[in-house]
Amino acid sequence: PRPRFGPGWSIGGWFVPLANLVIPVLILQDLWRGATPSTPRGDPGWRRARGSWLIGVWWAAWVVSLLRYGASNSGLHDSGSLEDIETSNTIALVGVVATAIAAVLAAFVVWSLSRRQLDTLRAQRAVYEASSAPPAPR
Repeated sequence: PRPRFGPGWSIGGWFVPLANLVIPVLILQDLWRGATPSTPRGDPGWRRARGSWLIGVWWAAWVVSLLRYGASNSGLHDSGSLEDIETSNTIALVGVVATAIAAVLAAFVVWSLSRRQLDTLRAQRAVYEASSAPPAPR
Protein backbone atom coordinates (compact mmCIF):
# COMPACT_ATOMS: atom_id res chain seq x y z
CA PRO A 1 0.00 0.00 0.00
CA ARG A 2 1.02 3.58 -0.71
CA PRO A 3 4.26 3.13 -2.64
CA ARG A 4 6.81 5.91 -2.41
CA PHE A 5 6.81 6.32 -6.21
CA GLY A 6 3.96 5.73 -8.64
CA PRO A 7 4.26 3.46 -11.69
CA GLY A 8 5.32 6.34 -13.96
CA TRP A 9 8.47 6.85 -11.94
CA SER A 10 9.64 3.34 -12.80
CA ILE A 11 10.43 4.64 -16.27
CA GLY A 12 10.52 8.39 -15.78
CA GLY A 13 12.95 8.16 -12.88
CA TRP A 14 15.69 7.14 -15.32
CA PHE A 15 15.32 10.34 -17.36
CA VAL A 16 15.31 13.09 -14.72
CA PRO A 17 18.87 14.47 -14.51
CA LEU A 18 20.60 13.78 -11.17
CA ALA A 19 17.41 12.19 -9.81
CA ASN A 20 18.17 9.28 -12.12
CA LEU A 21 21.07 8.48 -9.80
CA VAL A 22 18.68 7.97 -6.87
CA ILE A 23 15.07 7.23 -7.90
CA PRO A 24 15.60 3.88 -9.70
CA VAL A 25 17.56 2.36 -6.81
CA LEU A 26 14.92 3.58 -4.32
CA ILE A 27 12.21 1.93 -6.41
CA LEU A 28 14.12 -1.36 -6.51
CA GLN A 29 14.77 -1.24 -2.76
CA ASP A 30 11.04 -0.63 -2.21
CA LEU A 31 10.22 -3.62 -4.43
CA TRP A 32 12.59 -5.69 -2.30
CA ARG A 33 11.06 -4.45 0.96
CA GLY A 34 7.53 -4.96 -0.35
CA ALA A 35 8.33 -8.59 -1.13
CA THR A 36 9.15 -9.58 2.42
CA PRO A 37 7.50 -12.99 2.96
CA SER A 38 7.03 -12.40 6.70
CA THR A 39 5.10 -9.15 6.19
CA PRO A 40 1.35 -9.70 5.82
CA ARG A 41 -0.36 -8.39 2.70
CA GLY A 42 -1.49 -4.79 3.10
CA ASP A 43 0.68 -4.17 6.15
CA PRO A 44 2.23 -0.69 5.88
CA GLY A 45 5.17 -2.03 7.91
CA TRP A 46 6.78 -3.20 4.67
CA ARG A 47 8.66 0.11 4.58
CA ARG A 48 10.59 -0.84 7.73
CA ALA A 49 11.92 -4.05 6.19
CA ARG A 50 15.62 -4.21 5.37
CA GLY A 51 16.77 -3.34 1.88
CA SER A 52 19.00 -5.52 -0.23
CA TRP A 53 22.77 -5.26 -0.12
CA LEU A 54 22.81 -6.84 -3.59
CA ILE A 55 20.80 -3.96 -5.04
CA GLY A 56 23.14 -1.49 -3.34
CA VAL A 57 26.27 -3.16 -4.74
CA TRP A 58 24.73 -3.40 -8.22
CA TRP A 59 23.79 0.26 -8.14
CA ALA A 60 27.26 1.30 -6.99
CA ALA A 61 28.83 -0.69 -9.85
CA TRP A 62 26.43 0.90 -12.31
CA VAL A 63 27.26 4.42 -11.09
CA VAL A 64 31.00 3.66 -11.34
CA SER A 65 30.38 2.36 -14.87
CA LEU A 66 29.36 5.87 -15.87
CA LEU A 67 33.06 6.78 -15.73
CA ARG A 68 33.45 5.33 -19.20
CA TYR A 69 31.45 8.27 -20.55
CA GLY A 70 33.29 10.89 -18.52
CA ALA A 71 36.71 9.68 -19.64
CA SER A 72 36.06 10.45 -23.29
CA ASN A 73 34.52 13.86 -22.53
CA SER A 74 36.95 14.95 -19.82
CA GLY A 75 39.22 17.01 -22.05
CA LEU A 76 42.22 14.85 -21.19
CA HIS A 77 42.82 14.22 -24.88
CA ASP A 78 43.01 17.94 -25.70
CA SER A 79 46.66 18.28 -24.79
CA GLY A 80 47.54 15.18 -26.76
CA SER A 81 50.15 14.10 -24.22
CA LEU A 82 50.71 10.41 -23.75
CA GLU A 83 50.12 10.74 -20.00
CA ASP A 84 46.68 12.33 -20.53
CA ILE A 85 45.68 9.63 -23.01
CA GLU A 86 46.85 6.92 -20.62
CA THR A 87 44.87 8.46 -17.75
CA SER A 88 41.78 8.72 -19.93
CA ASN A 89 42.13 5.10 -21.03
CA THR A 90 42.56 3.93 -17.44
CA ILE A 91 39.39 5.75 -16.38
CA ALA A 92 37.52 4.30 -19.35
CA LEU A 93 38.80 0.79 -18.52
CA VAL A 94 37.56 1.08 -14.93
CA GLY A 95 34.17 2.15 -16.31
CA VAL A 96 34.01 -0.75 -18.76
CA VAL A 97 34.96 -3.31 -16.08
CA ALA A 98 32.34 -1.79 -13.76
CA THR A 99 29.80 -2.09 -16.60
CA ALA A 100 30.49 -5.81 -16.94
CA ILE A 101 30.23 -6.29 -13.18
CA ALA A 102 27.01 -4.25 -13.07
CA ALA A 103 25.52 -6.37 -15.87
CA VAL A 104 26.20 -9.62 -14.00
CA LEU A 105 24.90 -8.14 -10.75
CA ALA A 106 21.77 -6.87 -12.54
CA ALA A 107 20.97 -10.44 -13.57
CA PHE A 108 21.36 -11.56 -9.95
CA VAL A 109 19.16 -8.68 -8.78
CA VAL A 110 16.37 -9.68 -11.17
CA TRP A 111 16.67 -13.35 -10.25
CA SER A 112 16.75 -12.67 -6.49
CA LEU A 113 13.89 -10.19 -6.59
CA SER A 114 11.76 -12.55 -8.70
CA ARG A 115 12.45 -15.44 -6.32
CA ARG A 116 11.63 -13.23 -3.33
CA GLN A 117 8.34 -12.11 -4.87
CA LEU A 118 7.39 -15.73 -5.58
CA ASP A 119 8.21 -16.68 -1.98
CA THR A 120 6.04 -13.82 -0.77
CA LEU A 121 3.19 -14.89 -3.03
CA ARG A 122 3.42 -18.45 -1.71
CA ALA A 123 3.39 -17.19 1.91
CA GLN A 124 0.37 -15.00 1.23
CA ARG A 125 -1.49 -17.86 -0.47
CA ALA A 126 -0.76 -20.15 2.47
CA VAL A 127 -2.19 -17.58 4.90
CA TYR A 128 -5.26 -17.09 2.68
CA GLU A 129 -5.86 -20.84 2.31
CA ALA A 130 -5.45 -21.38 6.05
CA SER A 131 -7.92 -18.61 6.86
CA SER A 132 -10.52 -19.73 4.30
CA ALA A 133 -10.37 -23.44 5.13
CA PRO A 134 -13.41 -24.84 6.93
CA PRO A 135 -12.89 -25.45 10.64
CA ALA A 136 -11.63 -28.89 11.56
CA PRO A 137 -14.26 -31.24 13.03
CA ARG A 138 -14.14 -31.74 16.78
